[in-house]
Formats: sequence, structure tokens, C-alpha cells
Amino acid sequence: MEISKELIRRYLGDYPHGSGDDAHAMAIALHNQTGWPIQTLTVFSKDRPVMPHSWVQAPDGRGFDISGPFDTRYVPHKCMPITNVSPWTAEQNKILWANADFSSHTTVDEFIEKLNDIYDIKWGWNDFSTSFLPRLWQKVEAAQPVAIACLRSHFPDFRLVSDGNPAPTP
Repeated sequence: MEISKELIRRYLGDYPHGSGDDAHAMAIALHNQTGWPIQTLTVFSKDRPVMPHSWVQAPDGRGFDISGPFDTRYVPHKCMPITNVSPWTAEQNKILWANADFSSHTTVDEFIEKLNDIYDIKWGWNDFSTSFLPRLWQKVEAAQPVAIACLRSHFPDFRLVSDGNPAPTP
């Protein structure tokens, strides 16, 4: 399957920039194909944590998500821009940057634990295991063909799990 704007649009649906759930699912799908560590950005917003973005770290050190490779130093700019937004939004995003936390997860289980900490009922979310997780696994399934297409587009010689490569182990 060739990566295209149409394929990405179908995956993201009504959210042209995706949602946190989409990024989390895509990070898991990319990790499942490569074994690359899942990286996250977490910020505190209104006294509760929010994880606006997740991606994998390619062997060359760059981040990789549905948009391709990127310099991870600019993740806050990517997720919480301060240019081309209202002055109020720019100020709010600068505050979020000050409280940003990056983390790395070598397994999906570690990443799920982090998500459980973030999207826990104590922060006002619905029950993680009955509400968040089932929807996440559906999105991971939908993300698989898009993840494979993205990886093949940027790393054509990398052997993916879908090519018969053994499943990655931490």
C-alpha cells in the first residue's frame, strides 16, 4: 500500500492533525513493526496530565510518526505551536512547554502503563480498561496498514514484522 494524503486522511478521519488517541495508536503500530522505542510528550494542563503526542524513535535518533521523520527537539512546537495561533493560545502553549515531560518505553506494556497513569479516573477520565483501552486497540488495528506504508515510504530497506521479520523484543 502506497502512503498518500488520502490514506492518512482516511485514518485520521475528521481530525486533520489527528488526536492523542491516533498518535498513541500509530506509535504502537509503528513499534509493533519495528521494535523501536515509543516516545511520549506529557504536559500538565489544568492540574492534570495530558499526553498530546506519541511517536517512535528511529535508529538514527530522529522521531518518526505518521508525518515521517522529525527532530524531536521540536516536538513541543509540533504539538503546541506558538506561531500562527492566537496570542492567548501562544501564551498557554508556552506555559505547557515549561511543564513538558518526555518519556521512552521499550515495550507496549510499559507504554500502556504510562497511558493508564495519564488517562486514569483520578484525573476525571472514564475507566481506562473499559473505556479507553478497547477504543485504543481498535485504532491500533486501523493504524497497521498506514504504519506499514509510512515505514516503507521512509525506510524501504528496513525489514518489518509484516515482511516476516521476527517480532521485536526489548
